[in-house]
Amino acid sequence: MNLVTMAVTYDTRNPGRVPPPDEAAHQVWDALRVDRPIPKSAAKNSVGDEGTRR
Repeated sequence: MNLVTMAVTYDTRNPGRVPPPDEAAHQVWDALRVDRPIPKSAAKNSVGDEGTRR
């Protein structure tokens, strides 16, 4: 079993919401659908990588 955390961004209209970037979300779900590895590009630029909280 592999665990994956989907990249997220901050919603400028609702700071309590952290939606996934559309392109990254599509890459993750497409890879899962066809049982392939998730591209590393799908996990880049996540606000979770910044190490800071808003």
